[in-house]
Amino acid sequence: MCGLEPHRASRCQRIELRSLIDRALAERQPVVVREVAWPMGGGEPRFIDVHVIPLHDPPGVPLGVKAMFTDVTRFKRLQQ
Repeated sequence: MCGLEPHRASRCQRIELRSLIDRALAERQPVVVREVAWPMGGGEPRFIDVHVIPLHDPPGVPLGVKAMFTDVTRFKRLQQ
């Protein structure tokens, strides 16, 4: 997710989305990574929760995944 722009990569937490997808499919369970720092131009980073949810048909054959990215910056700042 992070590191789309190389000059910003050092200021954010790197997560590998492919490994989260593989894990969700292998475990057949949702995978959640909380409060991933996402750099924003000229300011403080935003914080994103990442949810990767496996999708299966009724017999259990994997169809793919659903990935959700939720901005939780306000909640994190309230906690601080």
